[in-house]
Amino acid sequence: MKLDIGAGTTAEDGWRAWDIKDGGDARRIDLPDGSVDEIRACHVLEHLGLADTLPTLKEWHRVLRSGGRIYVAVPDFERIATAFLARFPDLNLERYVVGGQVDEHDFHRTIWWSGKLAASLKVAGFERVAEVGPEGPNTSRHYISLNMEAFKP
Repeated sequence: MKLDIGAGTTAEDGWRAWDIKDGGDARRIDLPDGSVDEIRACHVLEHLGLADTLPTLKEWHRVLRSGGRIYVAVPDFERIATAFLARFPDLNLERYVVGGQVDEHDFHRTIWWSGKLAASLKVAGFERVAEVGPEGPNTSRHYISLNMEAFKP
């Protein structure tokens, strides 16, 4: 099984959508240990509070099978700050930091950068952590997206 956390209400072919709008809390995956082959979580972690991020990554580690891959995309605060300081003409820069705020789930509660995401994945038990390119028809393709993959030993 391939689990797409935060996918919305429609799953891409070959993936199972797991989204808060359908009752799928990213912090608690109601699946057995090691039952998921691959996890993709695009622009999910920033919606969690500081106290929830590491336990959530550990939960994702728990459900992933040994050798399984996780792909995580988050807004890269360094890229956003650089664009802001360079006066890059993107009127959405503030939204990338605080969320779109269109509903109660669309608020950003944490900021991420490469070093923080890599370290957090390692502390959660993942290895072979690396920045990678965008993947899938989702927000990982946005210019401010930081995209990483890691593997469960």
